[in-house]
Amino acid sequence: MTTVNILSGGAAQGLARGVMEAFKAQTGFGIDGEFGAVGIMADKLRAGASADLVILTRALLANLSEEKLVVPSSVADVGPVETALAVRSRDPKVTVKTDADLRDVLRSAEAIYVPDTKASTAGQHVAKVLDQLGITHEVASRLRLFPNGATAMRELVTSTATRPI
Repeated sequence: MTTVNILSGGAAQGLARGVMEAFKAQTGFGIDGEFGAVGIMADKLRAGASADLVILTRALLANLSEEKLVVPSSVADVGPVETALAVRSRDPKVTVKTDADLRDVLRSAEAIYVPDTKASTAGQHVAKVLDQLGITHEVASRLRLFPNGATAMRELVTSTATRPI
């Protein structure tokens, strides 16, 4: 083996890419992998994909441990994943300090760019927030769903929508 094969949620892609050169210099091993929505990555592992390292949410790793697809004693936290609100650089900035502010910002957006609300951690979080704000049905037609957060952000940047989030 000359390459460590990673199967990971998209949030860890920057971390993995950032350490590639130093890791290879120190160990002689390269890093390769597939990054995407955590649910999709877990399903790939369940379907027989091989990986030397699996980076997913703690909840998914617990399930995969029970399914005997990862070694339970090897599970360790890598770090937190933060959720943020983004606007294009050419659009007015938004200020969100309260639930009401967030509700208003989301209601005023012509389009809301979101990672997959079933397969990605961030998308699941957004779906939960929309539900807690009581606006799920109100904004449903404006949700633009993508396989992962990176794709959603790239599409946001090129959007022709008025005030997309």
